[in-house]
Amino acid sequence: MSNKFTNRRRQPRSPPICISKPPKPPYPPYPYSAAAGGGPLTRTQQWVKDSTLPPVPARPYEKITVRNLAFHLYPNPRNPAWFRNLHELKKRWPLFNGRRLIAVATGPGLVSPDIIKQYLGPNADYLEISNDPRLRETRTFLPLLRELRSIACNEATFYAHSKGASSHHPDDDGKRIAIRYWRNRMYSELLDRWPAVAATLERYTACGTFKIDYSLLEHYVMYSPTGYYWGNWHFAGNFYWFRHDCIFRNPHWSEIGDDPYAVEMWLGKLLDTGDAHSIYQPWVPTEHPPPDLYNPSSHVDPIRD
Repeated sequence: MSNKFTNRRRQPRSPPICISKPPKPPYPPYPYSAAAGGGPLTRTQQWVKDSTLPPVPARPYEKITVRNLAFHLYPNPRNPAWFRNLHELKKRWPLFNGRRLIAVATGPGLVSPDIIKQYLGPNADYLEISNDPRLRETRTFLPLLRELRSIACNEATFYAHSKGASSHHPDDDGKRIAIRYWRNRMYSELLDRWPAVAATLERYTACGTFKIDYSLLEHYVMYSPTGYYWGNWHFAGNFYWFRHDCIFRNPHWSEIGDDPYAVEMWLGKLLDTGDAHSIYQPWVPTEHPPPDLYNPSSHVDPIRD
């Protein structure tokens, strides 16, 4: 039986119209792990995954006593920057008292892993992984994480890559100089200032430099040049420390997008901006646009080679 009231309720309601803001693009698809060879996770799979992990410890966190290294190396013989990165690491080699993992990109025309092993020595573990010029460090990131995975409350990992080795910028002296300043600053702040980093990791899940915070901006501006979803924030330059007890308890830790920017955006998709601290920040993280770090004048008090 129906009447005018029930019939009226059956009629679909028109959505409200908002003319104050432009429409936002759709959010990224439900979490997936393309780099791991897996497909999209169903809602049921995600609920099961979320419910099987112990809770993240409360702050202040336990002091970090085990320090690991996870490093992506692109040994490009046409650009000496790859070796300079190894030199910067070797100077700080004793800082890493846990595992030292070096993922070496291999392939025709690249420097042999044997030369790298000879320079760094036997006190490291080497993963030889075929180079993917499209994915770059994304190709080796998940294998590194799988090797290091633990939820120990006293363990942290420093992640970095051979900054500036992919291209030599032969026609842009300014950009080459800026990359050196950028690279040297990240090594200096994150490795030479370990006491400050250690204190930071007792209060935050991650520690890095040159933080860019998008959390106050509209979602439609938070996409990479390849169209990859940026997340709310990231450490520009892709060098950072992270705590194992917080990161590997997160059910999404292994979800790495199939994109060259995925590693740089990884922490920003796992953590709120308040869970990550930048110990070197020459500008306010929410300032937009941020300084152009490929411009030498953006680097105050530069550290030269």
